[in-house]
Amino acid sequence: MKTALIYVSLLFIKVSILPNTNLLIWMALAMTLDFLTGFSKAVVLNQARTSGCLRKTITKFVQYGGAVAVSVVLSQSAEQHKMQDAMRLASILGDALVVFIIYIEITSIFENLIAIDSESPIAKYFFVPAHKILTAQIKRSPAVQAAENLDQVKP
Repeated sequence: MKTALIYVSLLFIKVSILPNTNLLIWMALAMTLDFLTGFSKAVVLNQARTSGCLRKTITKFVQYGGAVAVSVVLSQSAEQHKMQDAMRLASILGDALVVFIIYIEITSIFENLIAIDSESPIAKYFFVPAHKILTAQIKRSPAVQAAENLDQVKP
């Protein structure tokens, strides 16, 4: 009976208060790819795949889900009180939160791929530069160094 009551009450929650559905799908995809690349990294590097590591994954999922749930609650509260500006702000913040989670996951995916193989051409010319761009480590890139060398050579 309680389960039926919960399901019926969930039917009345408007879907419009959720963050953008496309962003949620991309977030789920990024989280899945991060899990798969992390697992692959453990296999390739002969690291133990323990329950502790899997527990960290579950903790991460719960933290991300909780953050998204808080943004949904804020959106729902703003909608209930008919605060239009707060609704727009909560919507923007919810989407920004999901984008930030996607950013974290993509950065982690590149870190896993680099750990798996940092010597292959795709790692040298795509994974490592992309990771440096994502983590704002571009100041000492080869292109910047070459430009600095050209500036020093000028008469």
